[in-house]
Amino acid sequence: MDTPPADAAVPTFKQVLGHPAPLWMLFMSEFWERFAFYGIRWALVLYIVAQFHGGSPTGQAAANLTYGAYLALVYAGAIFGGYIADKVLGYQRAILVGAAFMACGLFTIALPDPLL
Repeated sequence: MDTPPADAAVPTFKQVLGHPAPLWMLFMSEFWERFAFYGIRWALVLYIVAQFHGGSPTGQAAANLTYGAYLALVYAGAIFGGYIADKVLGYQRAILVGAAFMACGLFTIALPDPLL
């Protein structure tokens, strides 16, 4: 295993409340992502039934399958997103792009039906 040379520069970050500043960027983006995720999670099946099945109880099974696929993609997408963040974008751009996608999705859900 290679060891870095003794004179290699160690990156330093501005400290905020005793923690590196990039950690706060990560914390805040993760906080709002989890807030939005759990905030819409409880109502997502009800939303799917109302929007795509006219509120009929027979659409519950299909809505549950859609919800399950959504959750699977949320957690499996982290593998793909992590690769893109590490190899292509970098952590700051990845957080910004992720937040933009999340905001677009949440705003789309918030739009009234006739606008879709």
